[in-house]
Amino acid sequence: MKLAICDNEKNDLLQIKKLVLEYCKKNNYFFEIFTYQDYKELLHCIDDFNYIILDVLLDDLTGIQLAKEIHNINKDVKIIFCSINPEYSIEAFEVNAFRYLVKPINKQKLFEYLDEIRKNEKEAQITLIDYQQKSVLLIF
Repeated sequence: MKLAICDNEKNDLLQIKKLVLEYCKKNNYFFEIFTYQDYKELLHCIDDFNYIILDVLLDDLTGIQLAKEIHNINKDVKIIFCSINPEYSIEAFEVNAFRYLVKPINKQKLFEYLDEIRKNEKEAQITLIDYQQKSVLLIF
């Protein structure tokens, strides 16, 4: 599972990464984590990611605008927005935000969202096909 974290504030970026790593250790889970202070670098490899934790207030555009660009390239990526300003939450959900975090990041809330990611992945890996009344369970 590949997770990108994009925040132009280095301290926030490092704090989020630290919390994700703490979650992984606590839950014996592995995310391949990539961090970006420059959203332009993230855009070059956006196809690689399942999830992105994205700051709303970036240097010369908003995370909302960036999410539109991201979804034009990779419609399947799920985005967790984070911002000091909760006012952007409505706009975030208009671009199909997975979740929205308010800074400073609440560890329990982030862990809850990461649990949801894991749950969604498990559900996505199991497909039940009913072919002529014969059920076939596919696990990917």
